[in-house]
Amino acid sequence: MFTIRLQQAKPDEHILETPAAPDVVPERIGPVPEEDAAEIPAVGLLEITEKSLLVVDDSAELRQYLVKMFSDKYVVYEAADGNAGWKLAQRHVPDVIISDVLMDGLSGFELCRNIKQEPSLGHIPVILLSGLSQPGNKLKGIECGAEDYFIKPFDQELLAARIRTILENRNALQQYFRDNIALQENHQKYPPRTRNFLKSV
Repeated sequence: MFTIRLQQAKPDEHILETPAAPDVVPERIGPVPEEDAAEIPAVGLLEITEKSLLVVDDSAELRQYLVKMFSDKYVVYEAADGNAGWKLAQRHVPDVIISDVLMDGLSGFELCRNIKQEPSLGHIPVILLSGLSQPGNKLKGIECGAEDYFIKPFDQELLAARIRTILENRNALQQYFRDNIALQENHQKYPPRTRNFLKSV
């Protein structure tokens, strides 16, 4: 006769087992509650933080005056003659160019003409400043493509207002064309009634 003895585990002995990880089903993420969503301001297509000006004049005193006048509102580049102004215009493509007329190298008329004939720069408004007050010189400036012609000494507030108006008008025109392009390319952007209204405006 055989006797089999089974050893009983002591009370303080435990077997540790790592439980199997349960199947985890990711919870569907719904929309963020409005109270938790951060306020994000709407930004227009043409809302630009900084505009830039290029000042071209062989008078260091006048350049410093113009830089001081506009540097709190725009990024201002400066050049001491027409040749340097032409190079800076190609490098930075400023939003507006303010140029003297009588300078070494390229004159203001020649600089303006070069700007307007260059496909990548022709959209840039050019304002000429000159001590030449004869009507023929002003006509020459307008004919070479300048947006305006100011005779020195010029009115500071009038020049600032002219630049601001030029930029605002160009932004409005660009926004108009962008909206029309979007309207043509994306017919789902507006409902039919709205599209027909916009086309009739």
